[in-house]
Amino acid sequence: MKFLKSCLNIASVALVSSLLLATPYPVKAAASDTITIGISADLRTADFLNNREFISRTIMGSTVYDALFATDEKGNSIPALAMKATPSEDLKTWTFTLRENVLFQNGKPFTAKDVVACLDAILDPKNASELASDLGSVVSYKADGDHSVIFTLKSPDAEFYTLFTDTFFIQDMDHFDKESPIGTGPYAWDSRVIGDRITFKRFDQYWRGKPPIANVVFRVIADQQIAALELQSGSVDMLHNNVSMYALKDLESDPNINVFRVPGNTLIQGYLNMEKDRNGGYKDGLAFRQGLAHFWNAEKYVPAIVGGAGEVANQILPPWQFGADPSIKFSAYDPEKGAELLAKGGINKGDPIKLLVYERPYLCDLATALQSDLKAHGYDAQLQCLAPEAAPAEVAKYDWDVLYFNTSGRSTAMAMYRDRWLSRLAPTPEQKDVRTYKSQVVDDLVAKMGQTIDRAEYEKLSHEVSQNILVKDVAVLPLYWENVYVAARKNVNGIKVSPLAWYGLIMNGMSTISFSE
Repeated sequence: MKFLKSCLNIASVALVSSLLLATPYPVKAAASDTITIGISADLRTADFLNNREFISRTIMGSTVYDALFATDEKGNSIPALAMKATPSEDLKTWTFTLRENVLFQNGKPFTAKDVVACLDAILDPKNASELASDLGSVVSYKADGDHSVIFTLKSPDAEFYTLFTDTFFIQDMDHFDKESPIGTGPYAWDSRVIGDRITFKRFDQYWRGKPPIANVVFRVIADQQIAALELQSGSVDMLHNNVSMYALKDLESDPNINVFRVPGNTLIQGYLNMEKDRNGGYKDGLAFRQGLAHFWNAEKYVPAIVGGAGEVANQILPPWQFGADPSIKFSAYDPEKGAELLAKGGINKGDPIKLLVYERPYLCDLATALQSDLKAHGYDAQLQCLAPEAAPAEVAKYDWDVLYFNTSGRSTAMAMYRDRWLSRLAPTPEQKDVRTYKSQVVDDLVAKMGQTIDRAEYEKLSHEVSQNILVKDVAVLPLYWENVYVAARKNVNGIKVSPLAWYGLIMNGMSTISFSE
């Protein structure tokens, strides 16, 4: 099977190469005042209200928009449109001090009124903004002069400001346009050919300084092999997370290409079905989950299947993030012990174990590896690999045992727990969700994290949360952390890759990209 797969990939590359060479692509992507970036899919939405999808965030956060706070190379919040965030002693009132002398791309000055207008739009039910749930703890907010916004919260939150990092963009609501939005970022919207490309032009009065490159083009190149070959030919200047692991090796050996790679904070994992457990689906749900964990051999399968696209995961926080617990280890691969625990959970050999995959590169292959192992040990392992648009209906039945799914990370440990693991996220009759975990213990620990500014205490609480989710309750099978990588022509300078995969690429809190002669 591996040999056949390799042959197919080699054949695919050869075919693509011949097609590419037969096509009159220019030797250079564009004039030296234009950078062309290859992306795997088109922009879903341009306005800030629902700009949560990965590619949309990357495109718009690289060009039109700034957030109140940016991040550094370790994902820590740093000033952007907001210079600082000052809490009250009880952590229930926060004052954001805004940067002065910032202009929107239409020349309008940025003030506190613009922040308030964006908050109003997010919380307006008719807009159905994906950001609204993030503001559930906010009682009130108001402008205090031109450069200060005051928030009042329901409860203490030591990390409230992190909600406004990177993806909480500011748009000019006085001239709101979903198709050609206006922000304070380094590049203004210029034009779009749907399904093909989006073009942006330099904003000379950008508050960080005049961008070195005049124009930015994001080109849609869905085929990862073609994307790599176009980079090598010079018809694009840069690729962002749009290369297969096979092509990545070729790019790394190409003398005309630089590849930058860091472990990211998007976790690929197998959720274990706590909802099915609560509804009596197992004789002993914990024993079942423990048993299944002993059948998962991450250290064998992840490197073989994922290669350079990811790093083996053993917990739910990226290892570089403050709060990660280095003491957490894998459940050892031990099929004999696994079978014993599965039987205790009510699953005997010959019984079905259902694996459901929210399709994404490598996920179906990883699930197939577990399916094969389970079948080899006598279980009726059933696998469904479904496209993202088809998966939700199957998820909502809660008949699966393992759901293979990705979770994009957050800039802090507490934000990750708050947005991914609290009981309020578990399914209700009205709201179905992939996250089925419920634990009052974890809810209380996360609440305590939000009430402390003592870093040692914060770290201790974070370790306790991870221990409860991963060791005590065995709620998930961590698979791997997706690597964040940028591949670029050698004449593209200033690239620094953030572990936050959606982070802006061109001119941000870490770097400014330019061309060398």
